[in-house]
Amino acid sequence: MKNLFTAAVLLLAACSLCLADGTLTQTRVDRGAIVQDTFTWVCTSSNSMSKISTLEVRGEILRVVFNPATATPPLIAYTVTLKDQSGLDILAGQGTGLSTGTATSTKPAIKFTEGSITNIASCVVDELLTVGVSSCGTNVSGTIVVYWK
Repeated sequence: MKNLFTAAVLLLAACSLCLADGTLTQTRVDRGAIVQDTFTWVCTSSNSMSKISTLEVRGEILRVVFNPATATPPLIAYTVTLKDQSGLDILAGQGTGLSTGTATSTKPAIKFTEGSITNIASCVVDELLTVGVSSCGTNVSGTIVVYWK
């Protein structure tokens, strides 16, 4: 009985740690040819958060905008990742070292070289994304807006 009680307490503690890192909400606006997903994140206590989106992103990523909150901005040089279900960051590191005071925009793409020519291929996804924010501080928030078609 004592072992069962200990196991229950440990499980409860582990679950509270999973929930303590923050929250993520996702809203979608279909603008016809382009879809806009807004991910609002809050990091509460662990200097980072990682949550799975609720709606699948299906198509070519056109642009990603990072907006730190005005009232509760993250620390300088915070990092955002958008990982596919294989664990690959579709931002390819472009969400690293983000500014606290201004919105930042990027076009996720993969660069590849053939001979002396460098080309850029758009990032295409068809799945739920894991949104991660790190080195951000505690009790901070922001939004990530993903435009795709």
